Amino acid sequence: MNQLYRFLVLLLLIPNLILSQDISIRNTKSKLNKDIPLLKKKKTTVIFSYNVIGCICPNWKNKNDFYYLEPINNRVKNASDLWKGNNLPLIVKLTGSLVEENGYPNYFTDKQLNKGAKKGKVFRYTKIEVIAK
Repeated sequence: MNQLYRFLVLLLLIPNLILSQDISIRNTKSKLNKDIPLLKKKKTTVIFSYNVIGCICPNWKNKNDFYYLEPINNRVKNASDLWKGNNLPLIVKLTGSLVEENGYPNYFTDKQLNKGAKKGKVFRYTKIEVIAK
């Protein structure tokens, strides 16, 4: 009877445990094969400026916060490709959404992660306009 009771309790709890788990979308095209966090719902237009920083960390600044910028797909220009090593100020205007969880942009490689890349805010954008370069 005791084992039957435990079994029935487990049957009742398992669906709740499964439903309470965070469901994410698997990015099968990424070399890192990592989960893509869901976007915050509100799409917005934001201006970012590039900052030269000597680490593998977010280097695009808006107000007092630093971000990784991530194009929604490979048809949208990657803002990080605009940096040529000597073209400051580099300023872009992006339309997109902030990813809910801190992490890395999808274009990061295993090599970058292994060199100690730091997690940060990720702004995923659908539209880019270069203001200054």
